[in-house]
Amino acid sequence: MPDDHPPSFLFILSDQQRRDSLGCYGNLSASTPALDALADSGVVLDRAFTANVICSPSRASMMTGRYPRTHGLITNGMPLDADEITLPQTLATAGYHTAAVGKIHLSPCGGVIPEMAGAGWQESLPESRPFWEAGNTLPLPYYGFQEVRLCDGHGEDWADYYRDLKARDPKLPELLKKQNALAPPSGAPSSWKSAIPE
Repeated sequence: MPDDHPPSFLFILSDQQRRDSLGCYGNLSASTPALDALADSGVVLDRAFTANVICSPSRASMMTGRYPRTHGLITNGMPLDADEITLPQTLATAGYHTAAVGKIHLSPCGGVIPEMAGAGWQESLPESRPFWEAGNTLPLPYYGFQEVRLCDGHGEDWADYYRDLKARDPKLPELLKKQNALAPPSGAPSSWKSAIPE
């Protein structure tokens, strides 16, 4: 890559996954070839830690570079303040195109704490079902992301990803559901292989 070409950044965030569950971190049983290839050609963080064991505060810390006590998102069920400066926002200001695909969870998708989410939260939180059911669309940029394909509610039928699948082929959303999934090779009941074609 030429020296004058800025680097690209790809962050892959998962929930409830230990680092030693990936081949690139030394697991000899796990088959994670795509992630291992990314790790081989990128940067693997060996001394990272989480600022909070709960999803939203931890994600907010990664996006802001600040601890929960400072950015204010201290538990699930409340949104990150829209005035917080995020990494995607900083990258966009520097000329990068920023995009998010999947679960962002900087705003509640369920289990809202009304007094922490603010007045009128039912239709005002972009990652919540009531927001989408009210016919709203995601305000962009969203926490600095210029493009977003939101998959929230853990695969439920209401956010961007569901709508995108339905627009491509009305049969695709049904293939997303567990009852139509391919049998998981591990047999684990909480995970399965999606029947949606690659």
